[in-house]
This record gives sequence, C-alpha cells and structure tokens, in this order.
Amino acid sequence: MALSAWAYLDPQQLKPSAATRTTLYTVPASTEAIVTNITVTNVGTANDAFELSISPAGVSFDAALHVFEKDVTVRPDAPAFEMISAKTLAAGTIVRCYSDNGDLIFHLFGMTRTPA
Repeated sequence: MALSAWAYLDPQQLKPSAATRTTLYTVPASTEAIVTNITVTNVGTANDAFELSISPAGVSFDAALHVFEKDVTVRPDAPAFEMISAKTLAAGTIVRCYSDNGDLIFHLFGMTRTPA
C-alpha cells in the first residue's frame, strides 16, 4: 500500500486547566505523524511546571511508561521551552500535556501522511 506525501500538520494549540492531564493531539486513524516541535509558553505571572506524555493507540495511560518530560519549569519572564525532535507516531497515538497552574500554552507542530 502506497503512502501519500508528507503534509504539514495544522498547528495544535492548547491551554489546559490547572493540574489536568489533557490530550494535545491524537493521530487520526489510517495516518502516521511526525512531531517535530513542541513549544511551551508561560502566560502567567509565576513559574509553572509541566509534563508531556505519549501513549500508544489502545493502551491505558501509565505515567511510569509514557511521560517523557516531567516537572519542567517555565518562568513567565523567560523564553518559551522548545522540544525539537522527530518522533514518528502511529495512528491512534495520543500526545498529552499537563500544567501545574494552568498558565502554560502548548504548541505542537509536525507532519502527517495517509495511505494513498
């Protein structure tokens, strides 16, 4: 089965509520994605810490296995935190974010492709 060419993913943006693990992006069915960047910006007035996790399709969330960034502090007077990578994700994979205070905005960038 041939795959279509890679296409830029519409940027995903989210400001989750405080202390609530929230889905930032789910790879659509019959699609694979490459996450190239995740940027985290503090829009509050105090330090705020976050975590990022990736859970494979059909697997219940397990912090010990799925969290890959934990307790990272972003100051309000500092540049945004940026993670640059090339994580390839299968259909149904879920990227989640968490903010201690709810003062962080998460931006996810990448590319997707589907069977032609």
